[in-house]
Amino acid sequence: MSPAEYQELTDYGLRYHVQVVPYLDGPGHIAFILKHPEYAKYPAPSPTATTKCARTNPEAHQVLSGMFQDLVDAKIGGGKFVYLSTDEPYYVGLADNSQCQEKAAAQQEGA
Repeated sequence: MSPAEYQELTDYGLRYHVQVVPYLDGPGHIAFILKHPEYAKYPAPSPTATTKCARTNPEAHQVLSGMFQDLVDAKIGGGKFVYLSTDEPYYVGLADNSQCQEKAAAQQEGA
């Protein structure tokens, strides 16, 4: 959804006394995003690689940060809350492929 579409949904909810809470569960559990061709290059290799976004890939980080920002912007026009879930950190540091060298970066940081 675009920020304008989020705003339209928020306005609709408020007319009926319903608080819409924008939500994104990332970088994990985003298979619904990674299945699209423009985002297919961002999964992190893990036991469930198709559901997680690579955390140390600068492009992936920028895309996910932009999605989070869209949700924050969407709640400004009448909403009070936004829910940004950032779970499953135990996979951070496991990626080691041409797109993302999390493993090397984690070892360099002493993780």
